[in-house]
Amino acid sequence: MWWAKGEPYTRRPVQGGDVWVSLVRRGMTWLEQVPVADPLDRRNAPGLQILLSLAALLGLFALVSAWMDSGRLSMAVGISAAATAGLCFCLWLVRRGQFRPAVTLFYAGLLALITLSYQIYGLRLQAGLQVAHLLPLLLGGLLLGRVALWWGAAALLGALLLGGGVDISRAAQVGLVRSEVRDTLMLSGLTVLVATVMLDRLISASRRAMRHSEELQLAYRRLASEMAEKERTQAQLLQSQKLDALGRLASGIAHDFNNILGVIVGYVGIARSTDGYDGAPIGGIENAARRGAIMTRRLLGLGHNRAKQVERFDVCVAVRRAMSLIEPLFRGRVQVELTLPDRPMPVRLDRDEFELALLNMATNARDAMPEGGNFRLSVDELDGMARIVVADTGCGMPADVVEKIFEPFFTTKPHDRGTGIGMAVVRRLIDDARGRIDVDSAPGQGTRMTLLLPLAESGEIPVRRDLSGVRVLLVEDDPQLRPLLAQALGAAGCRVTVAEDGAQAMAEAEVMETPQVLVSDYRLPDTDGILLLHRLAAHWPQAVRILITSHRADDMPLLDERDIAMLTKPFSTEQLLDLMGQRLAA
Repeated sequence: MWWAKGEPYTRRPVQGGDVWVSLVRRGMTWLEQVPVADPLDRRNAPGLQILLSLAALLGLFALVSAWMDSGRLSMAVGISAAATAGLCFCLWLVRRGQFRPAVTLFYAGLLALITLSYQIYGLRLQAGLQVAHLLPLLLGGLLLGRVALWWGAAALLGALLLGGGVDISRAAQVGLVRSEVRDTLMLSGLTVLVATVMLDRLISASRRAMRHSEELQLAYRRLASEMAEKERTQAQLLQSQKLDALGRLASGIAHDFNNILGVIVGYVGIARSTDGYDGAPIGGIENAARRGAIMTRRLLGLGHNRAKQVERFDVCVAVRRAMSLIEPLFRGRVQVELTLPDRPMPVRLDRDEFELALLNMATNARDAMPEGGNFRLSVDELDGMARIVVADTGCGMPADVVEKIFEPFFTTKPHDRGTGIGMAVVRRLIDDARGRIDVDSAPGQGTRMTLLLPLAESGEIPVRRDLSGVRVLLVEDDPQLRPLLAQALGAAGCRVTVAEDGAQAMAEAEVMETPQVLVSDYRLPDTDGILLLHRLAAHWPQAVRILITSHRADDMPLLDERDIAMLTKPFSTEQLLDLMGQRLAA
């Protein structure tokens, strides 16, 4: 463009040649746009339309000339009118995709006109036009094939015989010798046969070449498609490797980091239960811990290393809880509106992943409104589904960006601000829930995302059972988190036995009274939590409720929810007590 090159703008006058070139290109494009399936016919269609158009114009000119010469309706006028109408009808057939019927009709019409000419004028007067009479054979052979060529040759020989018969009948009147007529007829017939054989060879080679060309083009398109598919496959493989590397990195740090966050959350719970310590500072510490937990869940969730904890919960409660993390994102520059229904909206999802999806969409909305605006989050019911609408008045997105926003690692943000994984997490949440998400956005008109999630079956959300006197075996290797969990369980009235690894847990199993609940971390110094819980369950068959806590699920076998409940770190002590109470009450 001239402004990109720094050149001064001067309006270039439109040249007459440019107009004609543009018209020719548009005309050829129009001629090629015919609904013909066969590749050869589709290639021949533009040329046939041009030929039919020119022939129709010549027919119209002949019609006008015959009318002006005779001034009345004569045979010449009728023939010209019929020929012109037939040519226009053939052109209409081609535009309708009826290529072969149009060619057949045109071919038969030409042969009929040649036959009529021989009948009217005889053979001798047509001698100078016999070479031109071979052109329809060439046309029919090229467009319809060798069979049509030989049928046309037979028709042309019949026309020659007809013309010869006319000359013999008129021989006495015009002073012709019948032997000369017979010689002319034999010479003309031989010419037609020789020309037909030559055309047959020429047309056969030509059609083979055209077929070969079409096959090469088809092979080229197939090869191009295979190469594109290979490139897509390689891109998907590279993306999968990125996700795998990301998951390995995340899983390497998640265990220790989540233990630290768990300790923070545990002390927050103790502070809340202590008079005089609840308030804004405690809430800020808890929100900071939750934001740290969400960061690890983003990495673990995209790397498919985080165990899903599907549960039945009220989506309104989850949205209200997530708002404590969403509102600080906008820092007062954006007006935040929340609309929730008065009645509960139960769904079956991973609660943490749902809150993470809301946070990701809110983060994108914040980045789309650097100068401020309006952020709206609402929940209602539509056709038996929970509808969550997240809308902003930001810069919006063009259609090509909307099509790609759910692709992992796709982002329009600078490299230091966007990772391209947020909307991929949202897409996976919707797919796992068998829901739907619609995105309505346009540049300068903001963005509106509508999530539709299936409502859970009717029924009361489980309540916690009283845990007084419940015997618990707690296995946790972290020296800071273990006493916090034991203290919280003891405060709830549980009788807690603590072990720091699998060997100590098995030793306690030999002497302790049969526990009702087993709580174990997945990663232990000498074993894993699943193997330990199965060994303990075998030691106390049908005597315990089993609960396992874990930070990740890579290399973790598929679990039956009726046997082992999953609780993802970091979690509050209230979450642990709620899950234990629900499992004991089930």
